[in-house]
Amino acid sequence: MTADVPSKPYQQANLREGHLPDTHVLLVLAIQEAGLRSALAAQLAMSGASLITTSDIDNPALLRGVRRPPVLVIDRGTLAVRAPGWLEVALEESRWLQIVLLTETRHDEPATSHAKLLRLEPKQAVRALGEKIPHWREELAP
Repeated sequence: MTADVPSKPYQQANLREGHLPDTHVLLVLAIQEAGLRSALAAQLAMSGASLITTSDIDNPALLRGVRRPPVLVIDRGTLAVRAPGWLEVALEESRWLQIVLLTETRHDEPATSHAKLLRLEPKQAVRALGEKIPHWREELAP
């Protein structure tokens, strides 16, 4: 299921009003590969993560009411349909706390290196994202 709103009514209402609890980190999943997106969304939601899934990360309404920068999770498919240089520009924006790129390790492509970019193998994404959430919470703490 891909939607531009959180999957839980409580989260949807509170997010719309800008009331995401201070202890939550919002993850924006913009993943083209349907199986990966569904599995990741289900497993992260069951672990209590606050999620939005979307196919339009440039929609200005996507983050309306969100007070703190969320974490953007994308895959190669999402990156492939973006304009050249989009990732480098997005990494410099304050809109995202961090950008997570789900990709198989390939040695034949240039590696973009940036403190806000985290590359993860899709198979390890749920575990690795779950481990990162406490770190992101600390980073966003007032």
